[in-house]
Amino acid sequence: MADDSAQVATHFFAAARALACHTGSLQERLADAYADHLLSVTSQDLPAELQPSFRELEERLNREQTSDADDDEDPFQAAARDLSDAEATALIERILIFYGRLTRDVGH
Repeated sequence: MADDSAQVATHFFAAARALACHTGSLQERLADAYADHLLSVTSQDLPAELQPSFRELEERLNREQTSDADDDEDPFQAAARDLSDAEATALIERILIFYGRLTRDVGH
């Protein structure tokens, strides 16, 4: 389990790094960090108490495209674009909290 936890923590570290280094808007940072680093993570990979919060993150970034969205548009960018700055910030903070919790668990 420690190896699995370490691997999941690595995904969240990569997402946190992308959030910090990306030069786009909050929404662009969030969409890219999620698509590039967290798509392979499932809620079952996380401790039980984090699973509902991660599922909510997944739901927010995997929403159906609106009818006026371009068919070629990245679906994660489209979902994130519909978020306010406050909503995007809250989801970004959630990713950072997940990373902090996972690294604490791996360290024990």
